[in-house]
Amino acid sequence: MKRLFLCLVTAGAIGGSALASGAVADQIESRLDQLMDSGRLVVGGESIAATTLLPELYVARDFAPLWQRGDALEQIETLVEWALAEGLNDADYPIDALRRLDARGRRAAFDLLATETLARVAYHLRFGRVDPEALTARWRFERALQSNVSAAGTLASVAAAPSVAKALRKFAPRGQVMSDLIDALAEHRTLEAAGGWPSVSQGATLRPGDVGPRVAELRARLSVTDAPISSDDEAMFDQSLRDAVVRFQSRHGLFADGLVGRATLRALNVPVSHRIEQLRLSLERGRWVIGDIPESFVLVNVAGFRAAFIDGRKLVWEARVQVGKAFQPTPQFRDDISYLQLNPTWTVPPGIFVRDVLPAIRRDRSYLARNDMVVLGTDGGVVDVEQVDWTAASLPYVIRQRPGPNNALGRIKFVFPNAHQVFLHDTPNRQLFARARRDFSNGCIRIERPLELAALLLRDPERWTVATLEQAIATGETQTIRLEPEVPIYLMYLTALVQEDRVHFYEDIYDRDGPLAAALNAGIER
Repeated sequence: MKRLFLCLVTAGAIGGSALASGAVADQIESRLDQLMDSGRLVVGGESIAATTLLPELYVARDFAPLWQRGDALEQIETLVEWALAEGLNDADYPIDALRRLDARGRRAAFDLLATETLARVAYHLRFGRVDPEALTARWRFERALQSNVSAAGTLASVAAAPSVAKALRKFAPRGQVMSDLIDALAEHRTLEAAGGWPSVSQGATLRPGDVGPRVAELRARLSVTDAPISSDDEAMFDQSLRDAVVRFQSRHGLFADGLVGRATLRALNVPVSHRIEQLRLSLERGRWVIGDIPESFVLVNVAGFRAAFIDGRKLVWEARVQVGKAFQPTPQFRDDISYLQLNPTWTVPPGIFVRDVLPAIRRDRSYLARNDMVVLGTDGGVVDVEQVDWTAASLPYVIRQRPGPNNALGRIKFVFPNAHQVFLHDTPNRQLFARARRDFSNGCIRIERPLELAALLLRDPERWTVATLEQAIATGETQTIRLEPEVPIYLMYLTALVQEDRVHFYEDIYDRDGPLAAALNAGIER
């Protein structure tokens, strides 16, 4: 019998359980035999996706039903409500089919489909609904349970708990970032149910002092998502309305000038349904990494042009950043910052050399001297610029920029060795931090106030402060300082994020939201 075969295959995978017999166990075994024979099983009109997990789980309990409790359906319904509160799809979880099977007393089919639903919810909440590697090759995060954890054993223990949802939460922990996004999603769904927010008519830029019906529309629109903005004249663009516009602009990655031009008007008229989608996508992206996040880490939100250092689960530093251009996007990955370098040199990457530096040299041979750059040969020695044929098709040289005020990396860089050759660094182009949209780099992350971050990461206030780092930099000498311990860093892409108790929405600068939304909303095969 296949029962014996399956037992031999999975022997030792999970601790044993009491032998079970009876009609329900026999029916479960028969259905799983069908799965083993054909590789496919449909229960209650639903295709089983956990084709390895279910046999492993039921073999370990000799096919005894997992859901012999009287509140089984209620427990699964609660699980699905949790998944929906996190922005997952109700269509992914066959509650209606379970209700029909429960009402008809089809215990074996109900048991299998309830376990399948638990497996789906558990996987989606722990790892996410979408495989990020299917969307982009520029991705590197761990997405696995600990090596000593059995998924089948975990599900069996969760299903036996007094509260299945409460037991599962231990395996899908939620930090403040995720909790805030979940709350924001609930608030925006409530707004949607109430009719959303009114739009503001198209027209010329609205300015303080303007009067008219469009000003009244603006006041009504902002009163929905800001505090009510009262005025003796609803149609007057007064100071209170300007303050509300500035707050809105600050929360939407816009230049906060208090004027309602094209960009601000466009953001005001984004429907609540789109903002809900952005929150769902941020929650999905959070699920991809949430089980991996420690108590202290650096987070770069590429879409929001912001970086933060969370230490002991508390925000202790944040700053503006400049990220990669649309055609040279900053990738998403997790790594560990292993060392800092003061007064770094900059070795020009091959792509930048061909695209930017070489044409500049061909136009003006003084380009190298003006930018304090040297040419290195294959042996690492300095080559005389005048002896190089810059028109040659092949140039076996490396261009390196010396430390100094004009160095592309600024005064300090934060290194986390990775295949993308991406790191955090200072920049001489500090004026660009004043821009609302800051995608200017070749993929690396330029950070504002880098010495503050360095002092925090070094955790040695007696030796390293902003002042002592400045003194070390002033020597002009390149110095490497290792971090002990190393600090995890996450490069994420979140177009919605809660900051200072208010949700912020950002432009999808790399057009990544559309493909993720399509994948997130795609149905599971029936």
